[in-house]
Amino acid sequence: MPHEAILGDTNAQLMETYRVVRKDPESLYRRLVRIPRTSEAYYRWRALAPWSLDRNTRALRFVYLNRNCFNGIYRTNLAGGFNVPYGGKKGVPPGHIEKSDFLRCAEQLNRADLVSGDFSETLLLAKKGDFIYLDPPYATSSRRVFTEYGAKLFATGDVPTLARQLRRLEKLGAEFLVSYADCAEARELASEWNAVRLLVRRHVAGFVGHRRKACEWLISNMKLPELDAEKPMEVENGD
Repeated sequence: MPHEAILGDTNAQLMETYRVVRKDPESLYRRLVRIPRTSEAYYRWRALAPWSLDRNTRALRFVYLNRNCFNGIYRTNLAGGFNVPYGGKKGVPPGHIEKSDFLRCAEQLNRADLVSGDFSETLLLAKKGDFIYLDPPYATSSRRVFTEYGAKLFATGDVPTLARQLRRLEKLGAEFLVSYADCAEARELASEWNAVRLLVRRHVAGFVGHRRKACEWLISNMKLPELDAEKPMEVENGD
C-alpha cells in the first residue's frame, strides 16, 4: 500500500479497466452485479467485440469475464480474442467480488500512475531509491506455458532484455524483485543476483487432484530472507 506507485502492463484492456475503476467504481459495480452469473450470460459477454463498446462497457466486460472465467485466467487467441471458458460449476456460479474489495481497489489505484506498454517503457520511469517488482509471464524454452497473455507474449527472447534492465536498475540505485518459474532462463538470471528457490502450490488446474506443486525463483539485488523451500506457498494463478 505505497503512498504513490507506477503500475505498468502491456495489456491495454487491463490498464483501461484500472482507469475506469479508479474514476467511477460505484457506477461500474452497480452495472456488474446486475449481469447474471450464468454460462449463457458469460458467453454472450465474451462474444462481444471490445472495440464495438464504449470505454466503461469495455471495463465492465473485462471485470465480469475475469471474475467468472475459469480460474481467473487471462488468455487470448492470436487475433487477440479472449477465449477462456466459463468457470462456474453446474448450478454454482464462481466467486463474486465484494463491493468493499472493489472500492478498496479504486482507492489504491488513486495513488498510482498507470502505464500501458512494454516493461522496458515502464522501467524508464524508475528513479534512484525506487522499489520495482517484476512478474513477467513465465517464458521458458523447456515447456509450453498455458496462460497465453495476449497476441504479443513475453518470450524467451525477451529475457536478455530483462537482464539488461535489471543491471541498469542496479546502477541507477533502485531495488528490484523478480518472480519467475524454475527453468533455465530463471537460473541464468538468478546467477547474477541474490536468489531463493521456492516450492509453490498451483491453483490453475481444473480439478483439485491435478493441482501440483512447482518451484519458482525470487531474484533480487536486495538481501532475501531464508525461506523454507520444502513448505509450499499458496499462489492464486498459474503465471
